Order: sequence, then C-alpha cells, then structure tokens
Amino acid sequence: MQSPFPAPPHGRPREPVFNVPFALLALIGTLAAFHAARMLLPLRVEVEAIYMLGFVPARYGLSAPEIGIGSLLDAGPVTAAANFVSYTFLHGDLSHLGLNCLWLAAFGAPVIRRLGTDRFLVLYFLCGAAGAALHLLLHPASVAPLIGASAAISGMMGSAARFALAPAPLGYPRERLPLRRLTDSRVLVFVGLWFGLNWLFGTGAASVVGGATIAWEAHVGGFVAGLLLMPLFDRRR
Repeated sequence: MQSPFPAPPHGRPREPVFNVPFALLALIGTLAAFHAARMLLPLRVEVEAIYMLGFVPARYGLSAPEIGIGSLLDAGPVTAAANFVSYTFLHGDLSHLGLNCLWLAAFGAPVIRRLGTDRFLVLYFLCGAAGAALHLLLHPASVAPLIGASAAISGMMGSAARFALAPAPLGYPRERLPLRRLTDSRVLVFVGLWFGLNWLFGTGAASVVGGATIAWEAHVGGFVAGLLLMPLFDRRR
C-alpha cells in the first residue's frame, strides 16, 4: 500500500531535538531586550513607557479626565493603533518573560518552519491584535495596561494544533503534514484541553508563577485567531 505521506528529500539530515529557527530566536531576543531596557528605566519613566506601549482599553473609550489618570491615557491615533501590537513586547517580570519564551520556542518553531518568517510574523502579530481586541470588547473601561506576548503565543498554539498533532513516520518533519480539519479528533482534544487549562489559570483555580494575573480573554482571542487563520497563511495549500 502506498504511504499517505510524501517522500522526504533524499539525504536530509536528522534535525536535533532542540532546534529553534534563527528568526524565532531573534524574536525571543527582542522580547528579552525590551524587558532588560525597561528594567533600566527610572520608575516614573517605566510606568509612562508601560502606558505608552501597553494596551489600555479605556484609551479607546472613556476620556482621560473621566478616569482621573490624566496624560497617561493621552495617545494619538497612530499610537492607539500600534498598541494592538506593541503591548506584546512588554512583560511583567522575568518569570512571565521566561515562560512565554519557552512556549514560543515550543509552538512557534513548527509554525515558522511551515510558513516562513514573513507569514509567521504577520500571523503572530495578528493573533496578538485579536487577543487585544477581545480584551477590549470584554473590558472596555479598564485602565490597567495589558502587556505580554501570551495572546500571540496562544495563536501559535492554535496554529500548530492544525498540523503538529497528527502521527508521522519516524524522522518525517511534522511541518510537512497536511492541515487537519477543525473537526479532527486530535484538534478537538487539544482545543478542549487548552480551554480547560486556560479557564483554570484564568479563574485562579490553578497557581501562577509570580502570582501574576492571567488575561485569559486575550489568550482566547489569540488562540481562536491562530486556529482559524492558519489555513489562510499556509503556503502548502
């Protein structure tokens, strides 16, 4: 019987267990550089930078005088639009940054190998923007800045779920597997587990490293975006 998997290229060397593409390492390095630079700022400047680059829902609805924090919410249309992406470069602390970088390396690697750097980055930031949009929809008056790459990384989890969970012959690159339908049992199980864990951490039923608050709404927005948009970016269609 003919194998359903296309034959891999002849002479292809086996990849090491830990092999993160350079572009992904560069993105992780950028996240680390932003965090390091923020840590060097005086406290007042740091707060201003978080409000300038972070995603603050109230900036898109209530006026600053009504909220009582004045100029921290002042932003032109360019900054307000950029905040849908810029907030993904900031993190609360080293544990927040470290965990996000680990998840990004694990789930971003198969996606970037499949899509290539350009498509990956567009999808990554679209997922981050989708997470911010859902957070805005559910918390339109919040003055707390949303920061972190978790929504974008959740999008990579949703994207990877479309192809990286299916079985493949030993040594066969999973990024070459066909996309799975949303009704595929493996996709459904992963989606169910992901939503279950996100609910546990989001409601405080499970502990969080560093005691940080989980913006589960942004995670959901990013994950669903990655899950649904992956076929549009897939160059192997």
